[in-house]
Amino acid sequence: MHIRPLGLSVSQQDRRWLWNRFSDLDQIVKGLLPLPALDESRQEAGTEIKDYMFLYFPELRPAVAPVRGKPLSPVWRYGEKVRRADGTTGFRCFSCHRVFWSSGVNRLRVHLEGGSAHQGSCPAVLPCTLESLARIPRA
Repeated sequence: MHIRPLGLSVSQQDRRWLWNRFSDLDQIVKGLLPLPALDESRQEAGTEIKDYMFLYFPELRPAVAPVRGKPLSPVWRYGEKVRRADGTTGFRCFSCHRVFWSSGVNRLRVHLEGGSAHQGSCPAVLPCTLESLARIPRA
């Protein structure tokens, strides 16, 4: 057979992430976890779809203006700057959709490459993303 079973086709880290998603779904089906609010679910789904499109089809992403005349780092292809109402800045990872309230392209890169004790590694990053990230020189 030319299709490998799911367990053999993904890394251990990816299997753990998938297992957690299936575990949550199983608990919802059994009535042990409440269903997420519909509006919240719609918003989350919309964000996840948009992140997926921007990550794997970057030509669909709107052009981002240079900051203070300097072009953005190519690492921003894997995430997006976000801002709270109080002005706090951070970034959202397009792979796992998690928001980190610390800005900086280096932190995004560290998150994708394997993380640190402070912010952890991305549970959803794919090998193809890591390969293309490795081709981007460090600043």
